[in-house]
Amino acid sequence: ESSPSANGSGDNINSIKKNTVFFNVGTPVSNKSGDGVDDTNTLGDQEKKTKVGSNASANVENDDADNTNEEGKEEEEDAPSKKRIKLYKSPRFKGYLTILLASVINYHAVDVSHETNDLAAVTPSSQQVAYGMTVALISGILSGFCVLVHLDNYSCFAKIWKNNLFAFESNFETLLDFFLLCWWFIATCVQTGVRGIAGDGKEQYNIYASTWFCTLSALFTLESKLTESFGWPTIKIFVKSWPFRAPGWIAIFLSDFFLLFWYVDLYINTAQNLDRVADQLVPFYSDIPKSQYEWMIFAASATLLPAGIFIFVEIFRDSSNESNEKPTMETYAEGLCLLLLTLGWIPAVIVLTTPGGFASVIGNAYFFTWATTIFVLETTMWFIHDSRGGVHTTLVQKELEYQKRQQSVLEATRKLQQDAADRRQEDGEGDSDDVDSPRLQPTLVERKDTDDRPIFGGEAMLTEQPPVAFTTVKEPTSTTATEPPAPATSADGFEMRNEAEEDENIDDSIRQEMQMRESNRRAYFDTLDDILE
Repeated sequence: ESSPSANGSGDNINSIKKNTVFFNVGTPVSNKSGDGVDDTNTLGDQEKKTKVGSNASANVENDDADNTNEEGKEEEEDAPSKKRIKLYKSPRFKGYLTILLASVINYHAVDVSHETNDLAAVTPSSQQVAYGMTVALISGILSGFCVLVHLDNYSCFAKIWKNNLFAFESNFETLLDFFLLCWWFIATCVQTGVRGIAGDGKEQYNIYASTWFCTLSALFTLESKLTESFGWPTIKIFVKSWPFRAPGWIAIFLSDFFLLFWYVDLYINTAQNLDRVADQLVPFYSDIPKSQYEWMIFAASATLLPAGIFIFVEIFRDSSNESNEKPTMETYAEGLCLLLLTLGWIPAVIVLTTPGGFASVIGNAYFFTWATTIFVLETTMWFIHDSRGGVHTTLVQKELEYQKRQQSVLEATRKLQQDAADRRQEDGEGDSDDVDSPRLQPTLVERKDTDDRPIFGGEAMLTEQPPVAFTTVKEPTSTTATEPPAPATSADGFEMRNEAEEDENIDDSIRQEMQMRESNRRAYFDTLDDILE
C-alpha cells in the first residue's frame, strides 16, 4: 500500500505483501538477500514449520501424559478387579447357603426333639438340647452373614465386602471357612456319637442328617476357597494323582480310621458301660456279645495297617530316585491283602448290619461299615482289572518277540543263500547265466487255520529252485571191467559237490524249525483263548 521505493517496483511490493508472514504482534517481516533474492517466503516457511513442530511436540507430550494417566487409571482399575468379584457368582455362595439352610433345619430338629411321642425315639437331655441349639444358632448367624454379604451390591459396605473381607486372596474368608469346618466337625463327633443327641439307634434322623450336611458343606466350601485363591488342588484331584491303586488305599484308610473310632465308641459306651445306654436301647445292646465288638475292632485295625503301609510305600517310591515300577513281590502281597480283606469284610457287613449286629441300627457304625466294605471291593476289582491288563501286555510282548524271532530266521535264510551264491561264484562252478539267474529267496506266504483265520507271520517258503550245474571231466572208457563211477572232480583235481542239495537240506531244516514254532504258537494261543473265555 506504500509507494514504490528505489529497491523494487510495484510488482515487487505486491509480491512481498503476498508472501509476508505476520507474527502475533502483527509486524510484517521481509528481507532480501544481498544477491537480490527475496527471502520473505523462506522465513515464513521456517516460522510455520517452527510453529507446527512446537505444536506437534506439545500435542505429543499431551498425548503421552493422557496415555500415562489412562494407563495409570487402567492399572488402578485392574488391580482391585483381581480382588473384586461378583460375590453372588462365587462358588462358595452355594456352600454358605447350604450351611444356612441345614443349620435352620438342625436348630428346629433339636428344639422339637424332646416333644416326640415316638416310643422308639430317645428323648435328649437338656444339656444336649442346649448344646445342639447353640451350635446351630452360631452356624446360622455366620452363614447368614456370608449369604447377605454375597448378595449385597447397593449398601455403603459393598466395596468393603468385595475388596477386603471377601476378596480374591482374603485371609478373613479362609479363616471363617476353617472355623465353620472345625465347628461342625466337633459338633458331628459329639451329636452323632453313641451318647449324642443323634447317636446310633436314637432315631433323631433330621438332627443326624443336617449335622453331616453342615460338616460336608463346610469342607467343600473351604476346599473351594483354597483351590480358587491359593491354587491348591481339590481333594478329588489330589487323591487321583497318586500312582497305581494308592487312591483306593487312601479311601480305605480314611473310612476305616473313622470306622475304628465309632467301633471303639460303641464298645466303651455300650458293652463296657451299659448304664450309659438309654432305656429304650438297653434290650438291644444287652444281647450283643462282647466278642463281636472285639472281633470287629481287630478287623478294623487289621485293615488300617496294610492300607497305611501301601500308602507310605507309594510316598517313599515317589520321593526316591528309583524307577516307579511296582515290584512283583509287592504286587503279589497287595493282591493277597485285598483278597483277605474282601473275604473278611463281606461276612462282617452281613453280620453287623442285620438284626443281631451292633451296627444294625441307623448311625455312624452302620454307614461307615458299608463305606469301608465298598472301598475294599472297589480296590479289589481295580486290582483284578490291572492284572488282566498286565496279562494282555505280556501277550503283546510275546507276540512281538515271536515276530522278531521269525524275522531273524528269515534273515538267516537269506544270508545262507547269499553265502552259497557267493561261494559258487568264487569257485567258478557255474557259468555267467547261473550267476545271474535268480537265487533261492524265502518269502512269507499267508496261511489260514481251520477257522479260516489268518495265521500271524505266515510260513517261510522257497519260491524258486536254483539250477544244478556241474563241471565234470570225462573218464576214459574201459572194456575190461565194470567199476563204479568215480566222483566228479574239477580240472584242479578237487571233488565237485552238489550245492543245490546242500541248499535244499538247509531249507528243509529251516522249514521244519518254522513249522515247529508255528505249532507251538498255535498251541499257546489256543490255551490262552480257553483261559480268556
